[in-house]
Amino acid sequence: MGSARFGGPMKSDLTGQRALARPTMRAADVGRWAGHLELDRRGANPGERKPTCLRSRRRRVRSPGPQPRCRGVRNRHSFPLPGLMPPPANQKERCALMGQDSPLRLGAPPGSRGPDAAAGATGSALQLPAMGPSDEGIYHVVASNLHGRSTSRLARVLGRWVRHPRLLGDPQSLVRTQSYWAALTVTALGAEPKSYLWFKDGETLGSGWSPRPLLLLTNLSPLDGGLYHVVVSNEYGTATSAVARLTVMSPWELEPLVPFGSRWQYRTEPVKDERWREPGSMTNDWEEGSAPFGQGALPCRTPLASRSLLPVDVAYFRGMFKPGEEQWEAPLLVQLKAGPGAVVYLNGVEIRRINMPEGPLRWDTPALSPLEGTAPPATVAFEIPAGNLRAGPNSLAVELHAFRNSASPTAFWTLDEAEPPWRDLVGGHDFVPMGTGWVSAGGRIGACVSNAASASTWLETASTPALQIDGPFTVGGWFAYGWSTGDDPPGVALEKEGEFRLYYTGTRTNRYRFAVGAVEVQDETPGTLPGQWRFVVAWFDGTQACIQVDQGPVYCTTAELPSPTSNPLRALRRNRSEGGFAMDEVFLYRRVLSASERAELFTLGVRNRILSPSTNLWFDLRLSRLVRQRPFFPEVSVRTLVRKEGESAGFRLTACSAFAPIQYQWLRDGHLLPGATNEVLFLPFVGIEDAGRYHLVASNAAGATTSAPIHLVVVRAPVLSVVKDPDQGGWSLQLPPVPVPCTLWMSTNLLEWVPVTTWSASPEASFWPLPVSPDGPAAFYRLELSW
Repeated sequence: MGSARFGGPMKSDLTGQRALARPTMRAADVGRWAGHLELDRRGANPGERKPTCLRSRRRRVRSPGPQPRCRGVRNRHSFPLPGLMPPPANQKERCALMGQDSPLRLGAPPGSRGPDAAAGATGSALQLPAMGPSDEGIYHVVASNLHGRSTSRLARVLGRWVRHPRLLGDPQSLVRTQSYWAALTVTALGAEPKSYLWFKDGETLGSGWSPRPLLLLTNLSPLDGGLYHVVVSNEYGTATSAVARLTVMSPWELEPLVPFGSRWQYRTEPVKDERWREPGSMTNDWEEGSAPFGQGALPCRTPLASRSLLPVDVAYFRGMFKPGEEQWEAPLLVQLKAGPGAVVYLNGVEIRRINMPEGPLRWDTPALSPLEGTAPPATVAFEIPAGNLRAGPNSLAVELHAFRNSASPTAFWTLDEAEPPWRDLVGGHDFVPMGTGWVSAGGRIGACVSNAASASTWLETASTPALQIDGPFTVGGWFAYGWSTGDDPPGVALEKEGEFRLYYTGTRTNRYRFAVGAVEVQDETPGTLPGQWRFVVAWFDGTQACIQVDQGPVYCTTAELPSPTSNPLRALRRNRSEGGFAMDEVFLYRRVLSASERAELFTLGVRNRILSPSTNLWFDLRLSRLVRQRPFFPEVSVRTLVRKEGESAGFRLTACSAFAPIQYQWLRDGHLLPGATNEVLFLPFVGIEDAGRYHLVASNAAGATTSAPIHLVVVRAPVLSVVKDPDQGGWSLQLPPVPVPCTLWMSTNLLEWVPVTTWSASPEASFWPLPVSPDGPAAFYRLELSW
């Protein structure tokens, strides 16, 4: 911490006699601006109490002798501070703390404020014979003599008795050349065994947990550059390291055309027109959101949701980009984070397929495997040849597919809508009414649909390949009939003419039947009452047609697979108008349900069983072009340098690049500095006009890069003055604008000083009201600047 005290001693008895007190000096003031401001608060009479101030005097005090130094101590402050070296042979220096192999406790010289110094630790070495938890901490040594004092750099000491992980050393930032290797390491204490999980740009690396504190990267490419950190874990807890940057020097670098987190048009309902992915398909009827998109347990910015209660099974994303006039030789690079399955299209042509089966794809084609866990999918990188691009805007589209597990049906209708259509929450096969004799009423769960009494009314949905029977299948739901004459006609639950039919026989027979092709099987459960809801499930396993009511006995008969037809799927069709027939929670599977699955549908409810699975979906994409690598600065942090007026200041920044030569130009506050064309900028005598923000521009054949700013603060000895306070009618001490924090000190004898108030750096003048009293002693004020 650098500091300097300013002021000028002044005394006035307010009777016309003035005297100038000589500044007193202490060893602590060596190498600093020194001086005091004295105010006599006593007046000759009550009517003459105006404090009078002579101009403060400043003078530079030279060090009369050598000061203690220490090897290896770097001056991180603006003023040249005394260094620290091992004590000389005569041992005349007074050391507060010092150590070589032993770390030293953070302390302060005797008599000063701040962290406590180790009691009695005033020798040239510090030994801690019995280390314990109370001895852990940060240590340093302060050496002082008659000419000043200096502080060493810090050292941390931790005990090996700790159980939970604690980090001693974080990974260090590295700059490496393409095709070279890089090793990132971390040092941790804690109970064994410890495991290490490395992250790049916030994502876990594919290697997973490792017992080694080392991450070795070989054959580096620009894709390996980024921010790395590690999580250390054992049975007692975890610890996370600081972030290290790995920079890879390469002839090429990635310039994003479509960065991660971009906005996309998207849709979560099935799209059957393949032109959606072609150029010119961008319309306003799609939703728009920012990536990453997600569903399930994965964090995201834009959740994917459909109009139904079911999870999204398919999602579509599209956007436009312009590669640039010069982008006709180097390929584009796609970095895709999507899952479980994805298909990428460029200008309507498929260029990549991830975790999806081969062959033609439909909207309901499932991914090959699910996306597990709560972490986003791993990044898949691939190139787009430059020859695939078009002049002007190009379209980029992604089709995202969910993994459909065995619990997912082909179609499911809750029939809760009060008005048609009655939506299929899974496959989009919505029922529409044929005729007007339908009624929406209270059902088994929620609402239901009933054909009240009409032979010319039924529900219908057009045939699709998903509804064509080409193998085992299961149909079912909740059904109830209404009583009219005792000889009411049959009511069809579900049928696809020429393939299958599930129906109620009518009140005379009072049974449910299932027909596959020309073969029928009847359930023999008796006693079904009018208005009684029955859970009826029927299936074909390839050789037999079976039916079951309310988890009762299963009745089967031999049957053959019918030929698929293009006939529509119908429901609630009746032969005559007597009676009525209703259905609720109807489903269709393209497979045979097991006995346990049928039991779960009956006991848990169809809706709960079907809607319970949660499917993870996630999507984000970055499209980059390869351009020649411009110079870059490994150091990106903003730095501040403080210097006194008249001192020297120097900056050194070095840019890295695979292309030589590199040219440099320094800027101050955005303006060119003539002749400042080297890595080093040296200012021999800084003035107030030199203060500002400095940047270094490095350029080569690929382009130019500007460094992070270095803020140069120039401190000038401030002048304290006394002004009349127009608001309060008294007197105030005026502090000029200062670029660093400062402390106002007061003394009555120029020997003992106490702090009065502090101010932060401010471009405006500050005021402090003076407590003037005719009976008080003389007061001296000085200002100490700190940085």
